[in-house]
Amino acid sequence: LLLKDLDAADEELASCKRVAHTTKEELHDIKDELETTKRQLKERQQDTVQDYTTKMHSACSWMEDSINTTSRQLSKLASTVIELEDTVMGLCAAPPSSASQTSA
Repeated sequence: LLLKDLDAADEELASCKRVAHTTKEELHDIKDELETTKRQLKERQQDTVQDYTTKMHSACSWMEDSINTTSRQLSKLASTVIELEDTVMGLCAAPPSSASQTSA
């Protein structure tokens, strides 16, 4: 009876070892999958950061060009205003025209 119990215990131990070995292999596979997923996520994160950086650089460049264009337009507008002011001041300082004298 004792020998029979020992054989049964040996079979149970062998079964437990097989289960443990299988579980260890499955855990190793899961670990590999997690490492792969982690690497892929890191690559995607880097791609996302690079894409965001590129888009932001492009947007900043566009804004800088827009600001420069607006600045040039404002400068031209200021020159036009100064010319108009000079013209108006010149007209105000000019003697009355002969047409206004003859109508008087």
